Amino acid sequence: MTIKVIDNFLPNEEYKSIYNLITSDTFPWFISNFKVNEGDGILQLNHYFYNGITTQSPVLKILEPIYLKLKIIAPIRIKANCTFGQNKKIQTNFHIDGSTLNTTNRKSAIFYLSDTNGQTVFKEKKEQIECKQNRLIVFDSYHLHAAVLHKGESTSKRIVLNFNYF
Repeated sequence: MTIKVIDNFLPNEEYKSIYNLITSDTFPWFISNFKVNEGDGILQLNHYFYNGITTQSPVLKILEPIYLKLKIIAPIRIKANCTFGQNKKIQTNFHIDGSTLNTTNRKSAIFYLSDTNGQTVFKEKKEQIECKQNRLIVFDSYHLHAAVLHKGESTSKRIVLNFNYF
């Protein structure tokens, strides 16, 4: 299993453009009553930039520096997730993004917009990747992974961009 970790993935100006838009008070977030599986009791905010065969967001273009560097040929889903600080760290269930779709030759990437103590954990390697702003991780989509909701003030945010693509 190969997990590629790239720190300082974007030049600072491009990172700040994305960060400033997504953390602005005008960015449209939508509430989800679950994080991984319905009924898991973990609330999160999300924003779909792209889902299936259609653009879902009028601001998809802001992510162009990321998807060009990833050399995305065919996007499947591009989504932002936001969770808030908890009293203690909580790990979600292990999962495969878009598990109902074929994962052959499919890639996943996670781009961190914030620094928190909420890692991404990979089941096979028992590896934990720290949530560090402007860090990107890329891996084959069939690998089971989980998010760790960070311990912190209820106003602190763990914001990630999730890319599933060919």
